[in-house]
Amino acid sequence: MMLDALTAASQYFANLGPHIPVLIAIASDSTTDNSRELVHRWSGMNTIRVAVGRVGASRNAVIPAELIRQGPTKEFWIANTDTDTEVPEHWLKRQFELTAGGADVVVDTAELRSSPIGTVRMLRRLNLHQRNEDNPHIQGALRGFRADTFAALGG
Repeated sequence: MMLDALTAASQYFANLGPHIPVLIAIASDSTTDNSRELVHRWSGMNTIRVAVGRVGASRNAVIPAELIRQGPTKEFWIANTDTDTEVPEHWLKRQFELTAGGADVVVDTAELRSSPIGTVRMLRRLNLHQRNEDNPHIQGALRGFRADTFAALGG
């Protein structure tokens, strides 16, 4: 489950010792199921209700709320994922390493663990793409960027 993976990634990152706080904000966009109630069961996650019906607009609705609280600084890193993507445990660590090396933006590949499109269709789709870190494809679900870069680009 995505929430378990996010929790594991943030705990793994916290255990490394950089002592950087991790805030998890979930966009609850026009949901008709009990996902919002499920998120409230996990501690340390903030759910923000939006009704825009588009992934990018949902993210943009949540991110500025967090930026207002924290301020759009170079030190504030925004990492994104989607509900159908389980982040690997080292996800935040890897983004931290890249930003410490000077990266303003990180775009990563995703591994689907299950799919609403069905197993056979998912396997066909996976066979069309390289599944290593040195490939020419990007997955918008797994990306991160500095808050000041996000603000400079207009959100």
